[in-house]
Amino acid sequence: MNPEANTNIKNLAKHLVQDTGSILLAPIGWKKEDWLKASAVVAGIMLLSTQDQNVKHFFQNNRSETTEKITWPLEKLGNGGSALALLGAGYVTSLAIKDPKLQNATLTAVEALAVAGVLTTIGKHVVHRQRPYTTDNQYLIHGPFKKSGNVSFPSGHTGSAFAIATVFAEAYKDSSIIPLLAYSAATLAGISRIHDNKHWVSDVAGGAVLGYLAGKFVSNRRLLTSKDSNVKVSPMLNFGRPGGVGATVTISLGKKKKK
Repeated sequence: MNPEANTNIKNLAKHLVQDTGSILLAPIGWKKEDWLKASAVVAGIMLLSTQDQNVKHFFQNNRSETTEKITWPLEKLGNGGSALALLGAGYVTSLAIKDPKLQNATLTAVEALAVAGVLTTIGKHVVHRQRPYTTDNQYLIHGPFKKSGNVSFPSGHTGSAFAIATVFAEAYKDSSIIPLLAYSAATLAGISRIHDNKHWVSDVAGGAVLGYLAGKFVSNRRLLTSKDSNVKVSPMLNFGRPGGVGATVTISLGKKKKK
C-alpha cells in the first residue's frame, strides 16, 4: 500500500496543499527534455488555435435544439459543483460496499479536481483571452496586467473533467473499459463547451492538458497500489440488437466471512 495514499477525508486537505505546491514548483526542477516536451505541447496548442474560427463556425452553424439537449448534461461533467456531487456519491458508495479502492479513487479525484482548478484559474488570469461569443478574433488576448472578465483560456470545465477522468483511468487501468469511458466523458464535456460557444477549441485543448497533468501528478502520489476492488465494469456487446453496445456494472457487497 502507498503510505501517502488518500485513504480518508482527514488527510485530504493536507495532501491538497502539498501537491498543489509541488506541481506549481515542479518547473524549477525540470530538465532539458521536460522543457522540450512542454514547448512541444505549447506549440501544438498554438497550431490548433489557427483552426479556432473554423471549429467555432462549424459548431455554431450546426447548433440546434437537439444538440442543446445533448450537450446540456455533458457540460455538467466538467462543472465543479456537479463533479463534487458525483464524487461524493461515489465516496458514500465506497463506504457502503466497503471498497477501499473506490474510496481512494474518489478522494484522489476530489484532490485532482481542486489542483486542476488552481492551474486553470492561474492560466485564465495570466492570459485573459476573449471568449468566442464576444469576438471572432481568436487572438484577442489582454495579458496578465489588464483586468478583464474574459477568461477563456484554458477551459476550466475541461480541466476538471480530464483531472477526474485521469484519476479513474489510473486507478482502474487494469479494466478494459473504465479508462475509455472516463476519457470519452471528459472529451465530450470539452466538446460541449465549444458547442455552447464558451470556449475556442484551443482553450479546450489547454484545459485537457492541465487536467491530465493534475490527475496524473496526484494519482502518482496518492493512489493505492492494490488492484482489489468490489466494483467491476465490463463491456456489453450485442451487435445487431437495439441498445447492443454498453457496459455492465457489478458491485460486490464485501467478502463473506469464513465460518
